[in-house]
Amino acid sequence: MRRGILAKERLGDLIRRWAGERLVVAPVRHDTVEFEPVSSADEIELGYRNTRLPAKRFLFRPSEALLRFDLKAAPERRVTEAATESRPMVLFAVRPCEARSFTLLDRVFLGGDFPDPYYANRRGATAVVGLACAAFAPTCFCTSVGGGPADRTGADLFLFDVGEVFLVDVVSKRGEELLAGLPLPEAQPETVERADRAAAQLAAAMTVVPGLDQIGPRAEEVFGDSCWQKIGERCIACAACSFLCPTCHCFDIQDEVLDQIGRRVRNYDSCMFPLFTLHASGHNPRAEKSQRVRQRLMHKFAYFPEHFGAMACVGCGRCIRACPAANDIRQWLRILAASCPERT
Repeated sequence: MRRGILAKERLGDLIRRWAGERLVVAPVRHDTVEFEPVSSADEIELGYRNTRLPAKRFLFRPSEALLRFDLKAAPERRVTEAATESRPMVLFAVRPCEARSFTLLDRVFLGGDFPDPYYANRRGATAVVGLACAAFAPTCFCTSVGGGPADRTGADLFLFDVGEVFLVDVVSKRGEELLAGLPLPEAQPETVERADRAAAQLAAAMTVVPGLDQIGPRAEEVFGDSCWQKIGERCIACAACSFLCPTCHCFDIQDEVLDQIGRRVRNYDSCMFPLFTLHASGHNPRAEKSQRVRQRLMHKFAYFPEHFGAMACVGCGRCIRACPAANDIRQWLRILAASCPERT
């Protein structure tokens, strides 16, 4: 990994150069900070902690057409595949938890024998520029799930704000391509030490949720525990947590038809909804709210690790901030971890 220095006054030139070749998406401040397309560095908010909406929506769309059909047309023209975007994109100044979430989505949409072409097209055209955290929100817990304020996982370039300059880590070949033709002076040891020390101090100050690594190995033992009723009592099943989560990936597919012309659409869905598992027979294996809360937590901290080797949570805290019932997933996880029986 190569480390260099980028003067802050050169950031504007770099953003303009990228914007001439690609779609550049970065955090922009309005009432809240959200990821939006930008054309200049002046639009970008670098002092944010986290956005309200995750950047995954630029890779995995909240709603997108998969195909269009016209049953009145000739047979060879009745069904046409919807076009997918393939314009090169730079996701700039994403926080480490955000960049890490893309690697978890990759395991779902790109793994196996049938990768998702819609996600794959966008992901393959996207470069990720991460930005180390200079502070964390009270709702952050990335260090509990394998991340950290300077975690480079999922980033092609990674920036540290060290005053008048950025310390730049070139993490991947794609990161090298982003900087093609741009001189990147070598970072001095004191600059590197300053950035690494600040990240380590921030990580050490963050609240840790213990015992998360025990949930998966003891999933069968805790599945029928009474803790689920306690955990689910305050949940109102609104699914705000799912829709704002950077790693949730459930979707539904519906046909929208008007006079034999229509389209097949994929939309975000959530395991917190009663209809999510409702069978055509009328049977629902997760009719109770406590069962759906159990599914959400066990999927993230037991089933996903079993199948993909990592927890499906990056500790961004969006679910905590957005919950109208003031639920805190960290409190739920402490209850769950405490319910995992001790093994001798």
